[in-house]
Amino acid sequence: MIWVNIWYNQGIYLKKMPKDIQFSIVLPCYNVGRVILKCIEITADTLRKKHGECFEIIVVNDGSKDHTDKYLKLAAIREPRLKVISYQENKGKGYATRTGLSHCTGKVVGFMDSDLDIPPQILGTYSNMMEADGYDCLVASKTHKNSVINRPFHRILLSCFSRNLIGILFQLKGIDTQVGLKVFKKDVIDSILADLGENRFAFDIELLVQVKKHGYRITQAPVHIHQTNDATNIGTISTITTFLDTMKIYRRMRTKVSIHSKSYALCRSVLLMGLLIPIEFFLKFSHKT
Repeated sequence: MIWVNIWYNQGIYLKKMPKDIQFSIVLPCYNVGRVILKCIEITADTLRKKHGECFEIIVVNDGSKDHTDKYLKLAAIREPRLKVISYQENKGKGYATRTGLSHCTGKVVGFMDSDLDIPPQILGTYSNMMEADGYDCLVASKTHKNSVINRPFHRILLSCFSRNLIGILFQLKGIDTQVGLKVFKKDVIDSILADLGENRFAFDIELLVQVKKHGYRITQAPVHIHQTNDATNIGTISTITTFLDTMKIYRRMRTKVSIHSKSYALCRSVLLMGLLIPIEFFLKFSHKT
């Protein structure tokens, strides 16, 4: 029996789930249109093969201005293991992800981008890894030896700069913080969720800093990324915004995170960003021509 409770004012559509949820996945989305239907379908098929009906998918519609909400209402009718949280104002990916995580009930929880750049089938691999080895935190990494990456070159270069900057500031050396797939034990998320306040793209950085601060292990895992064009919400403006948000997190947490040399870290980060933006513009222009 499917029980649906709808709060029209808040735009929250929640379903009664089995008590023994094994895996919860959050899919934050913004203006993804009908792509969300395919993402939900593949995600549900993947998790159903592994966990039967003991899983949940929580989609958070972050104030989409297209027809995403219409497709989510259709998906909610089709898929019994789907919860939908929808609101009118765009509040940022971090806010959406944090909201979704707060509604998770599974023993293992995670979040993943909903634009299908990352194939949802990989959740089966992550679920097996968590079950077999009991990792605290699995972070999808483009630098993992088994990862398969198909992205424009300027996006690869941008990731390299960002990874170095974040590694310097927060001693997350070598960890790829910005890939849109991460999986955790439920108690890991429960212990750090109240300490998270970042609403935009720097949310992932703040999250992993808190994971490390609380003494949990961060393990990088392989990922497949297929992005053949630059149709992404993470453009140059978002890059600058993420940098500024990252520096805010650094200032807020610098007394809590061990840094080898604060002045060196700040100087090098400014230098990296000074090079990054013009290089990205140049490469994007060259790619289009």
